[in-house]
Amino acid sequence: FCAIFAMVFLKIMTPQEAIKAVEGPTLLIIASSGGVGKAIQQTGLGEWLGERFVELSFNSFIGLLIWFYVLMSVLGCFLNNNAQIVLVMPIAYSASLKAGVGFRPFMYLCMFLAHISSFNIPIARAPNLMIVNRGPYTFSDFAVFGNVLQLFLMPVTLWLLWTFEVGDLWKYFNSVCEPYGSLC
Repeated sequence: FCAIFAMVFLKIMTPQEAIKAVEGPTLLIIASSGGVGKAIQQTGLGEWLGERFVELSFNSFIGLLIWFYVLMSVLGCFLNNNAQIVLVMPIAYSASLKAGVGFRPFMYLCMFLAHISSFNIPIARAPNLMIVNRGPYTFSDFAVFGNVLQLFLMPVTLWLLWTFEVGDLWKYFNSVCEPYGSLC
């Protein structure tokens, strides 16, 4: 939206062209996704699912991270990144409280995977569909390379999140960033 505003302000496009550039279905999805997340939280579904994930992980922090990595990878095949975060964040928050671990690793995991899980298959993202339709790529190219990417990134990501949480490195990096007016 900032880019569209800037282009109208700089007279690169007219306000009518700017209105046509914003897609109605995209705005509807973004606006309604907040309500879905709130409903998951208020109905208790997020808490119930969070408890199930803790049980499946045998109350293990690394097991819980693995389950959420898998969940986000699967959801990323069919949902856009906004929908993934809105659906999974309340569940991850409840699971972290139930397991007695910090929420920060789950928050970073959800944000990271919401953006990279689109490489598994080309369905969830419009740019991926454009690449498949116009380029020399096939559905199986995404499946093969996207899943190999996931298998490569999974241990690295989980190790980093585990190290930061167990080693309490969040506090160290916050103290480093604090003089500059921001938190990491």
